[in-house]
Amino acid sequence: MALLEREEKLSELDDQVGSLLDSEQYDSYELLKDSGFEQYQVQEFDDTLDAGDLLDDDQINRLLVSKLQFKKDYIQAINVANQLIKDGKKNLGFKAFDQAIELYETNYMSAARNELTDTQFERLKEFEENRFSQMLLSLKAPYEDRAFD
Repeated sequence: MALLEREEKLSELDDQVGSLLDSEQYDSYELLKDSGFEQYQVQEFDDTLDAGDLLDDDQINRLLVSKLQFKKDYIQAINVANQLIKDGKKNLGFKAFDQAIELYETNYMSAARNELTDTQFERLKEFEENRFSQMLLSLKAPYEDRAFD
């Protein structure tokens, strides 16, 4: 099956799902439908916890949903940053990347703080510490000057 045909079928299925759900349920569906990577990240974090500190199902769900909600805002912000760079405003675009990552991290960690025990939260800070800086580096990498090109 060609990629375009597959995309069309998936879009049709999404429309069918939308007709079966109320708006709140559909919003949840939309948020969760492509969240495999984020689900993996939350599970990976949970796997780092000691047996007595494991997340319960409600914590897993709330952590995942908050991560996804803030990711939506983050994606919108990096799209703006990318457009700034394409418009020749590289410094403004890089600053927008910085702000997008900072806001994503701040909002996510703040929401997580309200859901986790002190021990869980400290472990989450350690777990996420490098991830957000790596995200920023990956956003900027395609636009960096290349000394060896």
